[in-house]
Amino acid sequence: MKKMSEESEDDHKNLCDFLLTYRNTIHSATGETPARKAWKRDLRTKLQLLKPEDKLRKDNLQSDQLQKVIDSPGREFQEGEMVYVKPTQSSGWEPAIVSARVGEGSNNYKIQYRNRTIKKTC
Repeated sequence: MKKMSEESEDDHKNLCDFLLTYRNTIHSATGETPARKAWKRDLRTKLQLLKPEDKLRKDNLQSDQLQKVIDSPGREFQEGEMVYVKPTQSSGWEPAIVSARVGEGSNNYKIQYRNRTIKKTC
């Protein structure tokens, strides 16, 4: 802080710069930065603005993953086929039977589950 005050008289800016540096520095005891421990991410710095290849690498990875999804064969089920469904988010997977497809080419199905019909998307 003393060295920072020699460069700039603005105490608020000096404090912000100090905290940014502190929060992005790996702690010897934990092996992680305080920012990663608190917010599960690293804080952005001016250095990251100078290294745009990181963003390009991330974009390329995302486009590769998207292409894998596009190229993967779609899921299709036949009437009477046994499937497993999750009726609610809190419940587990339970067996059910496909009763019909809703619309041509859609991923929506009517499912017979415990003597009632529910709509699900695959």
